[in-house]
Amino acid sequence: MIIRLYICIYIYMSCENCNQSLLNGVYYCDTSDYRVIDNMTDKNLIFIFKNHDLLSDDIEITDNIIVQYCNYQNCKYIKYPDEDQG
Repeated sequence: MIIRLYICIYIYMSCENCNQSLLNGVYYCDTSDYRVIDNMTDKNLIFIFKNHDLLSDDIEITDNIIVQYCNYQNCKYIKYPDEDQG
């Protein structure tokens, strides 16, 4: 008897809100807000997700994670890497 196991990995290729293509970026904790930037080298702002009241020396400042995002017509959808794991 041969048993075959197929593993399917579902990768979001489009935004769940507006169906536009997702782009790669970095979710970054800045001194005044959480933002999406293009990469850790250039740190070009894509959009600000939300403001925070953390102190400038808080351990969370500069924390970052690679994400996929959509900013089509100010959508601001963010897909975090652990959303696929269940």
